[in-house]
Amino acid sequence: MQPDYGLAISDKFSLRSIPGFAISAVLLWLVIHQSGLELRSIRMSVTEATYFAGSIFAFVLATWFQSMRAKIVWLKRGSDWQEPATFSSLSIGNFYNCVLPGNLGDAVRAWHFSRRQRIPFASAVASIITEKWLDAQMFVIIACILFAISPFTGDYIFLAIYYTALAAVLLGTLYLLMLRYVLLEKFLWRIVCTLRRPGRFLYRIYKYASWQMAGIRQNGFVTAYLFFCVGAFLLNVLQFFLLLKAAGISGPVASVYTAYLTAVSMMIIAFIPSAPSNVGVLHYGLYLVLILAAKIHGAATDHAVLQSYALFGIYTHLSFLVPEVVVGGICLLWDGQYLYGWRPGEAPAKNITPDV
Repeated sequence: MQPDYGLAISDKFSLRSIPGFAISAVLLWLVIHQSGLELRSIRMSVTEATYFAGSIFAFVLATWFQSMRAKIVWLKRGSDWQEPATFSSLSIGNFYNCVLPGNLGDAVRAWHFSRRQRIPFASAVASIITEKWLDAQMFVIIACILFAISPFTGDYIFLAIYYTALAAVLLGTLYLLMLRYVLLEKFLWRIVCTLRRPGRFLYRIYKYASWQMAGIRQNGFVTAYLFFCVGAFLLNVLQFFLLLKAAGISGPVASVYTAYLTAVSMMIIAFIPSAPSNVGVLHYGLYLVLILAAKIHGAATDHAVLQSYALFGIYTHLSFLVPEVVVGGICLLWDGQYLYGWRPGEAPAKNITPDV
């Protein structure tokens, strides 16, 4: 019998969540303290509100692109694009990321998808790992483009991007070596499997993810996957550009380059331990990104400008939070029963990954 991992999700509210809440609280205080942001500064003109609404639309469309990318992982040549239904699982996971710390919404997403499609939980988790793994490889490319556009400096944001890209390259190289040399693969996984049940679970995820990545190539969906992946990233760039306008940021800082730098940085910010919805971590991270962008462009950073940078973090958070809660809440009402049991009479999915 498959372990009830879904019931264990609530157990994640433990002492491990405390550092995330503490980091979020400290960073949120730093943003307010360093920028001098006041509540009366949080207001929008009609034009700025239009930009903000456009950023929400761009984010929702990017989420749809991500769901189509997730769908490709499960498709076989000639299969029906109506199955599997990845958008609802992704939206429900995003909803729970707004209320659970430490990106636990991804666990809810995997649990919902495994129940909806009647596949092993490890296979659903592996599909998310597959997406993040391929995102990491894409991160290397977009980081190289970033450094080609502007010279590399010793700023710690650039250093974080550089070392993250370097880690992705090293891990990617290790994975290719494991595929080429079976003895190396067996040696490394024997070490991991000494952890007994957790080790065996990680091994199943590894095998599923390997099959899924191979399936994308064998079924001829590499181009389609890249299209949705790049499309989602460009929509994120558009979202941040519109948010720069919504926050009243002008001059050279309100540019496509700054939006691109923000989108790249967000791929790192999203992984930092935090309270639900990346409160604090997101605000302070984006605040520092805009200060870096101002340095690159030689723009002044007076009191009013710093307030607008802090305001950008708030608007960015809301541009994620509002659609994730609304769209995710609707999907939860429509499809939430899969979190707790099977829908009576629901047929199994057509594309089921073989168990390990």
